[in-house]
Amino acid sequence: MPNPDRQLSGTFISESLADEIIESNLLSAINVKKAVIDSREIMQGDLFVAMRGTKHNGHAFVEEAIERGAAAILIDEESSKPQQHSFILVRDSLMALQRLGSEWRKQIATKVLAITGSVGKTTTKNIAGEIFSNYENTSWNRKNYNNEISVPLCLLETPASSNLAIIEMGMYEIGEIDFLCKVAKPDIGIVLNVGPTHLSRAGSLENIQLAKSELPRSLPENGHSILNFDDPLVWQMRQVAKSNILGFSAAGNTKADVTATNIEVASDGRIVFDIGYKSESTRFSIELSGTHLVENVIAVISSGIAMGYTTEQISQTMENMIFSDRIERTDIPGGITILNDTYNSQPKSLEAALRVLDSSAGSRIALLGDMLELGSVSRAEHIAAGIHAASTVDHLVTIGYESRVLAQAAKEYGLTSVEMVNSNQEAIEALLEIIDFGDTLLIKGSHSLRLDEVASALISELKSRSHEKDKTL
Repeated sequence: MPNPDRQLSGTFISESLADEIIESNLLSAINVKKAVIDSREIMQGDLFVAMRGTKHNGHAFVEEAIERGAAAILIDEESSKPQQHSFILVRDSLMALQRLGSEWRKQIATKVLAITGSVGKTTTKNIAGEIFSNYENTSWNRKNYNNEISVPLCLLETPASSNLAIIEMGMYEIGEIDFLCKVAKPDIGIVLNVGPTHLSRAGSLENIQLAKSELPRSLPENGHSILNFDDPLVWQMRQVAKSNILGFSAAGNTKADVTATNIEVASDGRIVFDIGYKSESTRFSIELSGTHLVENVIAVISSGIAMGYTTEQISQTMENMIFSDRIERTDIPGGITILNDTYNSQPKSLEAALRVLDSSAGSRIALLGDMLELGSVSRAEHIAAGIHAASTVDHLVTIGYESRVLAQAAKEYGLTSVEMVNSNQEAIEALLEIIDFGDTLLIKGSHSLRLDEVASALISELKSRSHEKDKTL
């Protein structure tokens, strides 16, 4: 029976892992705050779960975790048993973590809202968390935690007293979201879109659609599937859902249950639009970095409707909020703006970022890196991005092998200021030659390119130049 006072106690851990434990000295009375797999993030009272990754073996950091205040250690290597500290030795650390997450979910009465899609999961999750935390005790992790390791971690940091937990679900292959749903048991599920992200591993868009459809397929009959009416591959998922269905449209399609119309940027920079639901229309005025985020917002509004909130109620809440969406904006004294969107890059998110840049003042400069894991459509998508960039930016710098195709397409479609570089240092040097006060620079590329380092270096240098300029005035 769910109990709001339930804690991650030694008794709970031992009972949950009864079939997994080889040896343990864990005291029944011990309580841990949450599970952590990175020893650098350990806080007093945490459970450190030692796991083997592609780069590091967590068992090498057991002593560090203890020094940082871990209450107990979960390991699957006998040689890593601490001499004088609480530990649980199991057959497999990952399976034990997943079992703990699953068992904890059974112990709490929290509603779970799950979000999936090829693009926009983390942004939508954070918007939902920031909105719904105004109404009820809401738990969500701001990081892109969305796989077989991090979803159990998110569940284990959800207090039993929480009314709502918001979980992001990603996938590389068919069956992954189905597994995550078995662990998290969501009540409400949002499917944002189906795109070519991870196409090289999934094999086809149809396989990605099938994998994403595992979320609505897993929801209970009294649950709610929140589906993007504007994406045919998402809207088809209604056929496999046994739950209630709400279709949303950011394109104003009146056949959808929830629609956004009259989307525009007000003179004060706020995004304004009307939300239609049933026979009512509600005006929204919110602070976002661009109109492309209306799709994320309407998905969240639709999930709010499913939870019993009115559009008027949500509108009033959002009017006074500033959302921490993914494009990080830095304004340099003197008028230079840096738009840092270096977490990842896929066709839809790049298109959205270019729209934000297009609405900016001054010369529009873009540093664009490769969009990775697009498989057989990679060349076509980079060409399309280059064509879009040609009509959006004034100066283009590209980095990466794939982005050479993007640069060439931009040239062929009329953009004259195009430069291709081979390293982050070359990118920094090229951009410092181009950028001037009053300009806006967008930096976007797949995470592995480490373009965040370019952004940091440029911001530091440009702030220094601005300071030197002020001293000469």
